[in-house]
Amino acid sequence: MLILSHMIILFMQMLKFSRWLYPLLLSASVMALDYHVFEYKGARIHWAEFEQGQLNIVIDTDQHQKLSDVAKYHSQSVVMNGSFFLSNGRAHQPTYLLKKDCQFISSSHVKQGAFGWDGAHTVWDVIAPRVTRGLNDCGQGQDAFVDYQPRYTSAKVWRSMPHVVMGAPLLIDRGEIQKAVYYKGGFYRLPYARSIIAEKDNGNLVFVVVEAGLMGQILMKIWGSLPSWIQGQGLSLRDLAVWLRQRDIRYALNLDGGGSVGLAVNGKVLVRPRFKWQRMEFERGLSHFLVMSDHA
Repeated sequence: MLILSHMIILFMQMLKFSRWLYPLLLSASVMALDYHVFEYKGARIHWAEFEQGQLNIVIDTDQHQKLSDVAKYHSQSVVMNGSFFLSNGRAHQPTYLLKKDCQFISSSHVKQGAFGWDGAHTVWDVIAPRVTRGLNDCGQGQDAFVDYQPRYTSAKVWRSMPHVVMGAPLLIDRGEIQKAVYYKGGFYRLPYARSIIAEKDNGNLVFVVVEAGLMGQILMKIWGSLPSWIQGQGLSLRDLAVWLRQRDIRYALNLDGGGSVGLAVNGKVLVRPRFKWQRMEFERGLSHFLVMSDHA
C-alpha cells in the first residue's frame, strides 16, 4: 500500500513537471517571439506573441476545414481558430464581416468589435459595416461601397486595410476594459473556452487561447491542478479581460469560443476543437483560421 502511494505521488509530480517542461521545449522551435502556457483561476491559457511575421486568414466557405489539416499545411506557423460562423451542411459562413486580401468573404451590419491589418499597421474599433455593392474594397479593381461606421476611428483607414476580422465583444480598447465584459448573460460570465486576438502596448500581436472541458472542471475540484493532457475549466470574459490588461494588452477582440477553440504550433495541435455529436466527427470543422508565419 505504501509503495502504491509513493507511485501515485511520483506520477502526479511527473504530470506537474510536464506541464511547464513541454511548453519550454516547444518554445525553442516556435516561430513566435514568446510562447507560454499560464494558469489563472484554474484555467490553462496559451499565449503566443509575435514581434514580426505575416498574419493571414485561411478560409474555404464551401467546405468546413479541420485544424489538424490546416496545421499540416502550415507546419511552420501558429494557427488559431477564427471568429464566429454559421453552419449550413458542410459549408461554414462567417457570422460577421470578414475581409481577406481586400475581398469581402462575408458581410454584416451588426455592430461589434473589429480588427484590421495590412502587415505594417493595425486598427481596432467597434464598427457597424454596411456593404451596399461590390466585393473588392481596396487596391486595383476596387468596386465595393461600404460604410464602416466606426466608433472612434476613420472609415478611410478601414477601407485601406486588406484584412478585417470582426468578433464579439471587443474586450479591451486603448487599454480600457470595455463594459461588455460585465454583461450578465451566460456567454459573458460563465467559464468557457475562449480565443482572443490581441495587441500589446509595444505593438506585438498575441494569440490567446483558453482551454475548457468538462473533465477539467471535475478534476480541478478533486486535485486542484491538472495534467497537461486534460483541458481546464475556462474563464469568464471579465476574468480574461482583467488578466490580459495585467499583461500589457492594449486591444483585445473575442473570437469564437466553446467547442470551436483550437490552437496548433508548428504543425502540432495543442488545443483541438471538440468533437461534434451531430456529425459523429472526432474534430469539428471550422469556417476560418488565423495563421501567423514568417512568410506570406
